[in-house]
Amino acid sequence: MPFNHKELDAKWQKFWEENKTFATPSLSDKPKKYILDMFPYPSGAGLHVGHPKGYTATDIVSRYYHAKGFNVLHPIGFDAFGLPAENFAIKTGTHPAVTTAKNIDTFIKQLKALGFSYDWERMVDTTDPEYYKWTQWIFLELFKKGLAYEQNLPINYCPSCKTGLANEEVLSDNTCERCGTLVERRALRQWVLKITDYAERLIDDLDELDWAESVKEMQRNWIGKSVGCEFELKKSDDETKKIAVYTTRVDTVFGMTYAVMAPDHPHVEDFITDAEQANCEKYIAEAKSKSDQDRTQDDKEKTGVFTGSYVINPFNHEEVPLYIGDYVLGHYGTGAVMAVPAHDERDFEFAKKYDLPIVPVVFPQEMIEDFRKQMDEEFQNSLSDDDLNTFLQKCEEDRKNFEKNLAYTPDGFIGELPITIGTIAETTTTEIFENGVEILETQSEKVEIFQEHNREFFGLSSEEAREKFIELAEKGGFGHKKINYKLRDWLFSRQRYWGEPIPLIHLDSEVVGNLPRIYSLEEATDPNLAYVLKSEPKGDENPLYLCSKGKLRELVIGGKIFGKIYNGLSTKIVIDENLPLKLPEMDDFLPAGDGNSPLAKVDDFVNIRLADNLSGKRETNTMPQWGGSCWYYLRYLDPKNPNAIASREILDYWQNVDEYVGGAEHAVLHLLYARFWHKVLYDIGVVPTKEPFQKLVNQGMVLAYAYERKDGGLIAIDLVEERDGKFFIIQTGEEVNRIVAKMSKSLKNTANPLDISEEYGADTLRLYEMAIGDFRDSAPWNPDAIIGVRRFLDKAYALYENGKNVAKDEMKAMKLLHKTIKKVEEDIRDYKFNTAISSMMILVNEGLPTDSEFVTEWKEKFAIMLHPFAPHLAEELWQMIGKATSIFEAAWPEYDEFMLVDDEVTIAVQVNGKLRGTLTCFNGVAQEEVSALAHADPNIAKWLEGKILVKEIFIPNKMLSIVVKDA
Repeated sequence: MPFNHKELDAKWQKFWEENKTFATPSLSDKPKKYILDMFPYPSGAGLHVGHPKGYTATDIVSRYYHAKGFNVLHPIGFDAFGLPAENFAIKTGTHPAVTTAKNIDTFIKQLKALGFSYDWERMVDTTDPEYYKWTQWIFLELFKKGLAYEQNLPINYCPSCKTGLANEEVLSDNTCERCGTLVERRALRQWVLKITDYAERLIDDLDELDWAESVKEMQRNWIGKSVGCEFELKKSDDETKKIAVYTTRVDTVFGMTYAVMAPDHPHVEDFITDAEQANCEKYIAEAKSKSDQDRTQDDKEKTGVFTGSYVINPFNHEEVPLYIGDYVLGHYGTGAVMAVPAHDERDFEFAKKYDLPIVPVVFPQEMIEDFRKQMDEEFQNSLSDDDLNTFLQKCEEDRKNFEKNLAYTPDGFIGELPITIGTIAETTTTEIFENGVEILETQSEKVEIFQEHNREFFGLSSEEAREKFIELAEKGGFGHKKINYKLRDWLFSRQRYWGEPIPLIHLDSEVVGNLPRIYSLEEATDPNLAYVLKSEPKGDENPLYLCSKGKLRELVIGGKIFGKIYNGLSTKIVIDENLPLKLPEMDDFLPAGDGNSPLAKVDDFVNIRLADNLSGKRETNTMPQWGGSCWYYLRYLDPKNPNAIASREILDYWQNVDEYVGGAEHAVLHLLYARFWHKVLYDIGVVPTKEPFQKLVNQGMVLAYAYERKDGGLIAIDLVEERDGKFFIIQTGEEVNRIVAKMSKSLKNTANPLDISEEYGADTLRLYEMAIGDFRDSAPWNPDAIIGVRRFLDKAYALYENGKNVAKDEMKAMKLLHKTIKKVEEDIRDYKFNTAISSMMILVNEGLPTDSEFVTEWKEKFAIMLHPFAPHLAEELWQMIGKATSIFEAAWPEYDEFMLVDDEVTIAVQVNGKLRGTLTCFNGVAQEEVSALAHADPNIAKWLEGKILVKEIFIPNKMLSIVVKDA
C-alpha cells in the first residue's frame, strides 16, 4: 500500500520547524563543513524545476556530512535588489519593496515544502538595511583603499532598463542580459571599482581552488593576461606628438605597414591633417554611436579612415600611414595598434580593403632552411648543375606559393586562395596512423623569423626574437616589456532606485576650501561648525588615507569626527559612516532616462546640512545587484552581529565555503566579483582566507522536450502527437523532430515543482531531480519517469510496513547492503547522486534478509542511507522501527570490509583478444583451475581446437586471455 505523502510531508516539516532541527551552532569542537547554494533572486514566478536540482544536491551533501559527525552550515537567503525586481515593479505598478517581500515569503514556503535542511535563523535578505549596512561598509573600505573612483566615461547603456551596464552584463549580440534590448553607448558619471589591481592574484590563486578547469579557464580568458612590448610611434613631421602601441607579437614589427588608433583616442586630433579633417570627423561621429561589442565583432567588416599623418616605426625607422579604425577601442590597452597584415587576420582584411602593403616576416622553419642553403656556397657547390637548378626552382616555387597564400601566422596561413603549402603552427603536431590507429605523435615547436634587411634577427625563433626586440626597445628608450589585461575596471553604479544607496556626500570645493583648519580635536570649539582636521607635518596621530585621486582627511564637526573628506576630481566627497544609509521610500521610482537616478528627485535625501557652515548632496546612483551577492556567504556566519560582518572567532572557525553549488554561467560575473571583494577583505584583515569558495560544483540545467519543424520553428507540445515513435502536428499532419531545449512558457513545456510535490510528494521530486542524469550534466525533464521513482519509495515503505519482500539469499542481501553503503557514500561525496539512487533501488529490489537480527540492521542502515535523499519518508521509517529521536541525529552507517568481498566472481575468457565466454568461480581461484575450466567449456574449447597454445595471461578474479596460433 502506498504511503500518504501529504501526511508525511506535513508531519515532518512541522516537527523540524518546531524542534529547530537544523539549527547550527556558530562554534563547535566538531570539524566544520560549509555547504552553500548560490542564493536565488526571489522572482514572482516562484521556484522552477531548476532550483530544486541544486538545492537538493546541497541538502543531500549537508545531511550526509552531519551524519558523519561534522558541524554543517547550510544556510539560505535572497538576492533581492537589482533590475529584475525593479522592472517587475514598473510593469505591475507595485512598489519593489512590496513585491520583494511577497516573493520572499512565497519562496520560503516553497523551500520548506521540499524539506531542505536550511538553518532559517540565518536567512539573509540583501534589501534588509541591517544587511546592506555591511555592503555599504565594504564599499567604503574599497573607497578608502583607492579601489573605488568616480569617472565620466562612455558606458554600456540599456535604454529599456535606463541604466548603465558592466561589460559582463552585455551579451555577445550587444543586448542587455536582463531584457534583451540593444545596448547603446553613453557618457555618464559613474562609480568604478579597480578590480584590475587584483588581476594577477585573481589568476594565480585559481590554482589553489577545486573548481572545474573549464570555469577556471573562463576566468583566465576574461582577465586576459598577456605579456608583450609597449613602444612609441612618433609623428613623422612632428616628433613631439606620439602614440603608444602594445603588441604580444613584437617579433613581427618589421612587417608593420600601417598603424591604427581608436576614434576615441585622447590624442586623435593631433594626427588629423586639414585635408582629412572632414572625413575623420564624420567617421569618428559614426563610431561613437556604436557599442564596443559592435565595433569588435570578429565577423564584422573592418573599416577605417586615413588621418593624413605618418608615424615612424622605431625599429627600422620606416614611415607608415596612420589610420583611425573603430575596431580599436580607446579605453582598451593604449588605444592604438601596430598593424602587421601578413601575420594578423584582422589587419590583413583591413589592408586588403584599403590596398595597403602586406610584408611577410615570419616563415615556417623548412623555408628558412632552404633560404639558408640558397646563400651557402659550400652547399651549392656540392650539388650537380641539374640538382642545383632543381633546388633553386623549388625555393622559388615555395616563395611564390607562400606569397600567393599571402601570410603566415602562428595559427597557420591566411589568404583568399586555397592553401597549398599546409598549415604550420608554432607547435606543429605530426600524427602517424597505421590501420586507422594512431601509433606515433611528434611535435616541433620552432618557427623562424626572417627579414632581409635585419640580419641580426635572421634565424631566430619568434620567442627569441621577441626578447631581442624588447631589449632593443628598452636600450633605445622608446619601449619596454609590459603585462596587459583584457579585464576592465568594474562599473559599479546604476541610475536606478532599487539598490543599495552609496554612502557618500558631495561637497562644494570652494566651501570646503574655506572651512577652518585645526590640528587637534580640542580646537573644534563650536559644535555647530565643521572643521578640517589636518595632519601634523611630523606626527602620524591623524594618518592620511591614500586614494587613487587624492587623499582622505577627517571631517570634524563640533569636536566629533563625522567622516572622511576625499579630495578628487572637482568635488570633495565625504564618507558617511552613519550606516546603514537607508533607501528612501518613493512612490515615483521610475527611472528618468536622463542619466540621473530616481533618488535625485528626493530633496530631503539628496540635500544634507552637515553643519552651519557646510552642506552637501548625497550620491544618488545606487549599487548594482552584484554588491549584495559579493559577500553574503560571510553574513550567514553571524547574521545578527550589529558590530561586524561576523566575529573574528566565528570567521576563523568557518574559514571559507567548503562546497559551493551553482551554474557555470556565473563564472565571469558573481564568482569573479566575489573573489575580488574577498581578497580586499583579506587584505584589510577582515577574513582569514584568500579565497571565498574552495570547491565549486556546477550543476547542469533541467531542460525539456520541444518539437522543431523543418524550417527551425518550434511548436508547443500540446499541438503535437506521437504515432509509431514519430511526432506530428495534430492540425496539419506535418512531421516534426523532438529536441531538447530550454523550458519555455510559450512552448508549454515548463514544469512546476510544487505541482509534482503535491501529486507525488516532496521526496519523489527530490529523488527524481537527482536521478535523471549526472548532476553536472543537463538533462530533459521527463514526467513519465517520475512514477518509477515514486514506486521505488512505495516499495521501500512496504518493506518496513509488512516485510513481505524477502531475499532468496540472506548473505547475499547483507553483502549487498554493505556494498550499497560504501557506494552511496562515495557517490554523495562525488555528486554522483543518480548512481547512488540506482544502487539503493537494486538493494530494495533484492529484498530483506530473513534473520530478525539482520532485518533490524538492514532497516536501520537503509533508512539512514535513504535519509539525505528522501528525508520525510526516512524519518517515518525510522519511527516505524521504534526510534524515538530524529533520524537527522543518526550517525552514518559503517560498512564491513569483509562483507564487500564476493564469494563468487565472474571471469571473462578471451581467445586471441576476443571474448569467447565467461566462467563463474570461487573468489581467489588459481589460474590453473580457470584454465582447466576454460578448456572444458564447449563454448570456449571450440576456439582452441587444432591450435597451438602460445601463452596465457591471467588477471586474478577478472580475466583469462589465451593466445594461440595455427598448428
